[in-house]
Amino acid sequence: MEALNTDIIRQGSIQEVILKRDRAIEMFHKAIDMMYQAGKIANDAAQCSYAAPSFERMSFSYGDGDTEKDKARQEIDKAVWRYLLGISGLRNVMDAQAYREFNDQLDKDPPEVTLDNLTATFSDLGAQSGDLFRRGLVNAFVNLDYSTYKTNDAFKIGKKVIVTGAMSPHGGFSYYGRKREAITDLDRIFHILDGKEPKDHLADASALIAQADRNGDKALETEYFRFKWFKNGNIHIELLRPDLVTSANKLIAKHFGQVLRQAS
Repeated sequence: MEALNTDIIRQGSIQEVILKRDRAIEMFHKAIDMMYQAGKIANDAAQCSYAAPSFERMSFSYGDGDTEKDKARQEIDKAVWRYLLGISGLRNVMDAQAYREFNDQLDKDPPEVTLDNLTATFSDLGAQSGDLFRRGLVNAFVNLDYSTYKTNDAFKIGKKVIVTGAMSPHGGFSYYGRKREAITDLDRIFHILDGKEPKDHLADASALIAQADRNGDKALETEYFRFKWFKNGNIHIELLRPDLVTSANKLIAKHFGQVLRQAS
């Protein structure tokens, strides 16, 4: 696996990110104050309470702008957190579930981007990166083929996986079961096991399958997998790198060893 850049908080560039973030929020707050001041002047000039224009559901005819200021801070902080997660390399070890949980937390209550918050968050995530990757590996195969991988005892990857109900009869991936997410995770995991940077969402295995299906094809081969999909919606995945399968099985054994120890 490639090294994670969890030391970004010690780099000079992180200070620059924080300074730009602080400056942007300051400027947005000043702009919001000026808009509300302009609204009050416009209302006074027209001797009515609704003379000031509204923009995207923001009315400057009344209020003090505190809600808009907080929203501006939240949107900027969410974007910065996602950017830093990406350049740290931690995004690559997160499966769809972990990334969904991260985004859900950001959407509910994004923490302020400060050096203390960054230090605490990325130190914790860095310490958990091995566990996150192994959990993601296990989740990927469970989500692909639950009937085969539902128990710890049966959990050993072979050279083939059958994914049921992955494709829609109307074309493309089915909206049910999150099979596309699981194939994306599988592709990401094998890239990392091979020491390579994962593909983005436009070029990963699931995107290639979707494009091939649109072209009328029913098979696709990448450097790690051979895919075939059928009228019943099933996808057969042949794993082409036995060395990476062996590496994956070692990580799976380590994961379940830790789970069993924690449960005992």
